[in-house]
Amino acid sequence: MSLGPSNYLAEIVDSASFVLSATRDLALMDYRDRRIVRRSVEHSLVSIGRSVHRLAAEDASAVARLGDWSRIVEFGKRLLHEYYDIDDADTWRVVQETIPDLKERAELLVLEGGTRD
Repeated sequence: MSLGPSNYLAEIVDSASFVLSATRDLALMDYRDRRIVRRSVEHSLVSIGRSVHRLAAEDASAVARLGDWSRIVEFGKRLLHEYYDIDDADTWRVVQETIPDLKERAELLVLEGGTRD
């Protein structure tokens, strides 16, 4: 069942906002030491990956505006299926380098009503 592109964008924005809020003022060592934060962030990154993947299937023009969306999908899949092979530093790099831009781009799409619902 499809929730529609606007709902996938809303989930991306919500999960990205959570990730950034949960990791605000943390360093990598803090992230590693806080299991609840780590697991919550990882779950949110999987959710983002799934939502981006579903958005890609339904609205190619919208997902193209999210930047390097295929890397986001692949990282979410890695977290889900290859969990033990993921280094916390890799996850932290995604949180710091990818999520802020993704959130900003998704928010802009939401504001512009830039999906085909």
